[in-house]
Amino acid sequence: MIDMTERVTAYLKDAGLTDGYKVQEMFWRDSGKATDKFIVIQPAGGTSVTDDLSNDYFATVWVLGVQGGTDLRDVVTRGREIMQYVKDHAVDSCLGYVRLLNPFPTPVQTEEKRVAIQISLLIRYGE
Repeated sequence: MIDMTERVTAYLKDAGLTDGYKVQEMFWRDSGKATDKFIVIQPAGGTSVTDDLSNDYFATVWVLGVQGGTDLRDVVTRGREIMQYVKDHAVDSCLGYVRLLNPFPTPVQTEEKRVAIQISLLIRYGE
């Protein structure tokens, strides 16, 4: 079975979009360190897998800033960079075809006042 979460992680890492962030898959686990920033990649469902045909995977990429929310502009910038990269690199040898599911999302805050941006992706993969 394909681990699309690992593939999305590699796609973002190869582009340098995770630089300066702690990368996690599946769940966000706060390190407790106020200055840590995170990118979290989660599976978000998809269509049924049919032999010899492509199918759709959905993934969520969370960009989370430092405690206190003082880096709002940096988090928004990184979110936009990820979204622009997806638009510019929709066809990828690791993922197949990838696209955004929605425009720039509304930033939210965690209990620790970390700015969080959720980016939703659709990945069409077939071998």
